[in-house]
Amino acid sequence: MTQQVDCTGLAKEDVLAHLYNNAKPLAIGYFQAKTEPMGVQEAKSQLSKNSYFDYLYGRPLKINFSDYPFMDSHLYDRDQGGPGTMKGLINELKSGSSVSQDVKFTPKTDAELKEILKNSKIEINTLTPENN
Repeated sequence: MTQQVDCTGLAKEDVLAHLYNNAKPLAIGYFQAKTEPMGVQEAKSQLSKNSYFDYLYGRPLKINFSDYPFMDSHLYDRDQGGPGTMKGLINELKSGSSVSQDVKFTPKTDAELKEILKNSKIEINTLTPENN
């Protein structure tokens, strides 16, 4: 189910940074999640290496810049808030809002991370340094 969002007039790096900064990590993605927002320069660096972002620092983005300025929002919306989520964020940028500099998630406690691992069927002891 393709849902195209038109990003005409917006720089790719602004779009990537804004979508990333408004995304939440899922499941074991919390182990890779950064608590700092992505800046426009880092987004530009990421875009120089990739045009498709499945997960980025633990956050499921599922976005493809290969047909930019048009982007399919279906998978981003699915993982980040429901239908219209990406379009709303793009409209914020189009209306003159700055790239979000807020991180939209609260880091998990050790107990919460252990519960995520338990539910993911990953053995906790396999992640300890002495087993590497």
